[in-house]
Amino acid sequence: MAAARPDVAIYLENLDGGGVQAMRLNIARELQARGFRPELLVSEARGALAASVPTGIEVVELPPASRLDTLRTVVRTKGAPTALPLAVLLHRYDDASFRQVPALVAYLRRARPRSLLAATPYRNLEALLACRLVDDPPRVAVSEHNDLRAGHPLSAGAAARRLIPLQRWLYSAASALIAVSRGVADDVARRSGVPAGAIHVVYNPVVTPALLRKAAEPAPHPWLREPGPPVVLGVGRLSAAKDFGLLVEAFGLLRRQREARLVILGQDKNAAKTARRHEEFRAIAARHGAEADVAFPGFADNPFAWMAHAGALAVSSRHEGFCNVIAEALACGCPVVSTDCPSGPSEILEGGRWGRLVPVGDAPAMALALAATLAETPDRDALRRRAQAFSLSAAVDRYAELLFGTTHAVAAA
Repeated sequence: MAAARPDVAIYLENLDGGGVQAMRLNIARELQARGFRPELLVSEARGALAASVPTGIEVVELPPASRLDTLRTVVRTKGAPTALPLAVLLHRYDDASFRQVPALVAYLRRARPRSLLAATPYRNLEALLACRLVDDPPRVAVSEHNDLRAGHPLSAGAAARRLIPLQRWLYSAASALIAVSRGVADDVARRSGVPAGAIHVVYNPVVTPALLRKAAEPAPHPWLREPGPPVVLGVGRLSAAKDFGLLVEAFGLLRRQREARLVILGQDKNAAKTARRHEEFRAIAARHGAEADVAFPGFADNPFAWMAHAGALAVSSRHEGFCNVIAEALACGCPVVSTDCPSGPSEILEGGRWGRLVPVGDAPAMALALAATLAETPDRDALRRRAQAFSLSAAVDRYAELLFGTTHAVAAA
């Protein structure tokens, strides 16, 4: 008996513990609950979130093709400006971009999903390319999660010279082009040539029933359970974009004013990089005499219990697309201090109404904002109400409309 046709194939790079992956699992879980049949497509079926894939949702691994086989596939793309320039673009750089296209094409021909949902620039391009290579392509929605204008690795140099022409060629062919914030939509319009008004802004599906249940769990660390100084919390991948070194510097300045503790949850791409980051952070704290008041537990399955008991969440990012952790912290009733980076934090916090915003890269300003926040008694219920704007239900309503034209499953034609 043939397998049922998927309603949507959700295409991701992997199942690492990043925000994009977590949000896509939320979407898949909610679509399944509404009666749709999602499948996950990944280049690597491993990572911190692999165990979180909902029961009944198939994970399909797309093995990379050789560079030669990839070029042979891609240069046949319908409507290519010329085969040779595209081949040069793909062959010139030693990375894995587009290497999943042959397997993705084979999947689309075999499984024939009603729709395809991709996320992040190169996965989006791969999805759009693959759909040009099948006779009966699905409806394809692509989504952008980062504003590339503020120092993102894809914003300049060879990366931009490669990415922007391909986006200008392909993005207008998407059935739906989605951005996770208005700032990201403006950036995508600038890069792709698609009018900003034609880009759908759908905030990330952050606030879920599972988040609220996890937030109610007991405090996971003695610093959060015992009477003592308030805890400043940082959460995210330990990448340059998150600039946690700035947060540690700001914390060192804060400790000169008052007692406090700092916890940063997250990891880098591998154990060695994570260890190096932790060493850097401890060295900064040591310069301020605050090394006894910092902790780096690594990746946490439940950061929400930390948020629910922290004195403040601090976001030190140089750039974002949406910034899930801000909405998560608000849902947990946790006050927020964030850099006013592009894009997302100011939209979520409504220009500072729901949390303090400070200039990017300004450790003294962050220290002052943290001191002021910790000195206040927060209205945690008001913060939780604000977070409902970023609920899973609201986001999936929009995704289902864009993918299927309805919010609930109907029989496929």
